Amino acid sequence: MPAPLSDILDNAPYHMATTLCANSRGTPWTLSDFSSAWGKLRQKLEQDGLIGPGLTPYGLRDTLAVILRESGCNERTIADALGQRTIEMARHYAKGADLKGKMRGVVKSFDAELAKRRSRTGDEM
Repeated sequence: MPAPLSDILDNAPYHMATTLCANSRGTPWTLSDFSSAWGKLRQKLEQDGLIGPGLTPYGLRDTLAVILRESGCNERTIADALGQRTIEMARHYAKGADLKGKMRGVVKSFDAELAKRRSRTGDEM
């Protein structure tokens, strides 16, 4: 798992809840309790400039997909990381990825390949 999540889980209080995250009483979150706690945490993180406005837990899925896509992962890998069965969902979540850097590398590789082929054949292609 990613190092930040591993650190959080390693330092989380022990609990007997059957869910990944538990409240301060060691029991699973109710939806309303989680929403309230998340809202307070999000507001503080926004004020401290640590996150952008309006971040949601669902938005973290988009963020993960975008980061993975921008770092060169294929759609199957992204789908697997998100727990999705289809690559269509990975494509959906990663749609905001900025691929300009990747495409610069593609163009550079293409130019190099063209130059290599020209030097072999002497053609202008």
